[in-house]
Amino acid sequence: MKEYDLAFSLGSLCGVSQALRAAGLQYASYPLDWLGSRDIRRVTKVVAGNFDKWFEKEDFQLVDVWHSSGFDTRAYLNTRTDFGFSHEFPDFMPFDESFPRIRETYERRVARFLKRADSVRRVLAVFMEMPVMPRTPVEALAEVRRTLMERFPKAEIDLLYVGVEPGKKVPELAEVAPGVLTADYDYRKIVGGETLHYVEWGPLAALLRANFRVPDTRTEEEKLDFSRFEKTSADRRWGPDKSRFRRWLNKHLYKTYRSIEQVLIRRGLVEKDGPFWFWPEWREWKGAGK
Repeated sequence: MKEYDLAFSLGSLCGVSQALRAAGLQYASYPLDWLGSRDIRRVTKVVAGNFDKWFEKEDFQLVDVWHSSGFDTRAYLNTRTDFGFSHEFPDFMPFDESFPRIRETYERRVARFLKRADSVRRVLAVFMEMPVMPRTPVEALAEVRRTLMERFPKAEIDLLYVGVEPGKKVPELAEVAPGVLTADYDYRKIVGGETLHYVEWGPLAALLRANFRVPDTRTEEEKLDFSRFEKTSADRRWGPDKSRFRRWLNKHLYKTYRSIEQVLIRRGLVEKDGPFWFWPEWREWKGAGK
């Protein structure tokens, strides 16, 4: 079993951070945990550039309004970085009102991540390819690792890349280049012939738990803060400090509203906010019915 001082998600899906947390390897929130991204090389450039100008208001473009795992959010694409934000911006709240609070949250996560990554010696970076995107070549993954090590010269960094292998249910570790590991399996969720945004991250969590370890060096105060964050984050879109019944009611009223809206959209009475998929390649793939 390998031991690291820090394990973090490079994206491209929130399932990576969920798997790291379930495996007991991640003890804080970092900037890339809940973002969508389609190119690990582009993500790495943002990290190597210290996240400079990666969260500017003018770069955010609305692409959809949708329901996701209990979150009713406006999904935005950052046109500078190509990152998709699908969990952060609440629906029924003006962008100008929500943006400053969300930017402050991400600035805090960036500062926390850079401080930690600059001070440790053993790091595991994990990236899960979007299930509809092409596989990244090994040579490109080796270059990604070199870029990360140049940015964090004190650390020895291992890169774990997870890609789709149709039909394979249990991932297996393989070292395909020095410090570059792969763990391929079929994590797609397919409903009605369409591959969903969500993925089956449970097998990845099991593999991480069996092969890697990150000691918990947090103070009791840090543990309490993180536990409080984990407990309350799922309820934020339904109203903080509301009763369980009130959150349940808000959730189902929203679903009813969205169902009515879909009828109006089909009848041409309401304009849809934007496409479900963030990028043109996704929309082309969906339209082709592949």
